[in-house]
Amino acid sequence: MTIFQTTLFNMIDDLPAQGVVLSGPNGFSMTGSALKARLQELGDMMSTLPQGTRVATLLPDAPATAISLLALVHHVQLMPINPSLSDREIEKILTDGHAAILLSAAQDARAARLAHACSLPLATLNDESILQVPALRGDEKEPGLILLTSGSTGAPKRVPLRPAQLHQSSRRIAQSLKLGADDCAVHALPMFHIGAVVDMLLAPLLQGGSTVICPDRTPTAL
Repeated sequence: MTIFQTTLFNMIDDLPAQGVVLSGPNGFSMTGSALKARLQELGDMMSTLPQGTRVATLLPDAPATAISLLALVHHVQLMPINPSLSDREIEKILTDGHAAILLSAAQDARAARLAHACSLPLATLNDESILQVPALRGDEKEPGLILLTSGSTGAPKRVPLRPAQLHQSSRRIAQSLKLGADDCAVHALPMFHIGAVVDMLLAPLLQGGSTVICPDRTPTAL
């Protein structure tokens, strides 16, 4: 376990072991102890990747994605991409962003095609948060989040954020909102957004609270 993963486990140490801390559609729910166990499993699955490997993601808005992002951002340089972008835009991000690997949902034909076009190995994630990751070699670097700006003034810019910065931001959000163990957040952000990890996961969880994931952002679903 890396020092950053250790910090993550320290941050969520107050989660109730038997209380539900993460829930979502189709009856999905996870207790604090189950979440910690899953994060540990994901850390083991990523052992074939050197720390700080730049991993671009094209993932759906789903509980498995949320859990995986929480683990990935503490081991790799995570670069989430908006799946609604065109193939040309995504290929440019992968190339210009020096991605070492592309992570997608299992059986995603489009992602497989994009990975092939950019000569990148493909990793997959299924609905049970099981990662299939090829072995890579390389120098270890600091992990974190590579945030892509909206590109409203041109091409999207890459903003690197270290885990310590993400942790500090989540603490400030929790403090300003006075979040506590009885609070539950409704996660209605796309998974390529920084708030998908910081605002909707780290902030409530570090206070011992919970999160409900609502991937269908219609008024009725919310």
